[in-house]
Amino acid sequence: MLVANAVNPPYKQKTINKIKAYLSVFITDTQLSTVCDVVVADTLALKNTSVMASDVMDVVMNSLTTNQMMSGMSIMTCLTNAFGSMSNAMKFLPPVTAVAGNNLTPFLNQVLAKNAQMASNGKGITAKTESMYMMMNQFATITRVGTILQRVKTNSMTPGNWTLFNKCIGTIIFFSKYNLV
Repeated sequence: MLVANAVNPPYKQKTINKIKAYLSVFITDTQLSTVCDVVVADTLALKNTSVMASDVMDVVMNSLTTNQMMSGMSIMTCLTNAFGSMSNAMKFLPPVTAVAGNNLTPFLNQVLAKNAQMASNGKGITAKTESMYMMMNQFATITRVGTILQRVKTNSMTPGNWTLFNKCIGTIIFFSKYNLV
């Protein structure tokens, strides 16, 4: 497992701050730093968005604090009650990940193309890493995050299921910031 540095470079901290401003404050800076390390390593290893999502989920799940686990249990209870069972609640996951992947894969392809160009010009991992963060920071705008979340809402579940999903998950994701309640 990768270990996060105590002090993040400014370009990495900017990415972390954007996630916390636009999406959620549920995950700590240290956890987000490790998530960023995994995403960068996975990108350099040419992994696809599905594998990256799985790797990120593993990192997050293995680093949850007691308070985060308690919040997670409350969310799981809410989802189970709202959908009748955890199995029913989890049926939304494949469509949500498909919509997210459809929205993130073109960006990933741009990053990969830039990395390939930089490699052909003799640039190393440090330069490619800084470039990836620059691209992530340009990509991650409040408008774009809102658009992706809107697409998740519209294209991954029925309005009734969205209401239930939002009731449970909206405690940790900033859906209300984008009027998606």
